[in-house]
Amino acid sequence: MKTSLESFIHRENIKLFKKQLADPTKEARRKMLLRLLAEEEAKDEQFVPKPKAAYCSPLPYDTKAVEA
Repeated sequence: MKTSLESFIHRENIKLFKKQLADPTKEARRKMLLRLLAEEEAKDEQFVPKPKAAYCSPLPYDTKAVEA
């Protein structure tokens, strides 16, 4: 997981790119912003920890309870 400063910069970059895309821009600049936004959003896995899979052991099966 990245540092809090790197995480802050990551979030701010995404906000900035989206804001700039909302303004009318030249096509070349728009393409560049879309590429930068896609690259930054691809980094999300580095900043948001993935949930760990929980291991659940099987419960013992009581055949007597089922037969009753």
